[in-house]
Amino acid sequence: MEQSYPGRDPLLQYRAILAPMEGVMSPWFIRTCGRLGLADHWITPFFSVTGGAVPSKRIIRKRLAPYLETGIPITAQVLGKDPLNVVKCAVHLVQTGSVAGINLNFACPSTTVTGNGAGSAMLDRLDLVETIIAEVRKALPETVPLSVKLRSGTRIPAVEDVIKAAVNGGAETIIFHYRTKDEMYFPVENGWERIRKAVSVSEGIPIIGNGDIRSVEDAERMISETGCQGVALARAFLGNPVLLHRINGKQDLRDIDLAEEMRKENAPESTIRAIGRLIRLQSSAETCP
Repeated sequence: MEQSYPGRDPLLQYRAILAPMEGVMSPWFIRTCGRLGLADHWITPFFSVTGGAVPSKRIIRKRLAPYLETGIPITAQVLGKDPLNVVKCAVHLVQTGSVAGINLNFACPSTTVTGNGAGSAMLDRLDLVETIIAEVRKALPETVPLSVKLRSGTRIPAVEDVIKAAVNGGAETIIFHYRTKDEMYFPVENGWERIRKAVSVSEGIPIIGNGDIRSVEDAERMISETGCQGVALARAFLGNPVLLHRINGKQDLRDIDLAEEMRKENAPESTIRAIGRLIRLQSSAETCP
């Protein structure tokens, strides 16, 4: 049955959402989080059309299947640089009748992605970013919300220009990671000031802040100091799986060992070790979500 959220992106129902994590959101991870009720809304890792091939509806349904098993609403993310292919993929996703919204990724800093001119490399081509957003918005039913994931620029911050492209294109929600492409996940002084700037120039389009959220207190400070609508976190969730619940005001006092819970879903040890490495990186405070 097709879901619709007229006039409001379901991502905005929460103070905190789980950001997509490429290479982490395996079927075992998804099933574990679903079984434990740890997530309220999924944003999938990106469906890439950078290489020119658009996933068939059969492939899309296969990739969405673990998310659908959880019964948790889904926003599907698309990454690409060709408007026609991005539109086609977004339409295929909506036609499955399984997604609550579409998110366009102009934020991924991976050298594999940016080397192909996609992800955050697109922020050097803001006219094309605006065109892609506009074409996708035009192709989708009005009831399907369209959000975008952005960074603040490529080499130097260009917050106003980046936000303007998203607003002019017709994005309804902006998930904004304050770092530039080149800053990757390294510490940046006064980074939240860029989120405040994004809010000030967004013309009322809601901003979800992303970066340096490791606790409930961090989330509350980001929202109060920048004026953003909510926050998105990723790797901090791996080390503290009930953090989303606590930010969202749920009294979840469980102590969850994500690795042990994933073993109950028969996850391969290689997958568990990869997540463990990300938890250690997060704990070191050298990188941020």
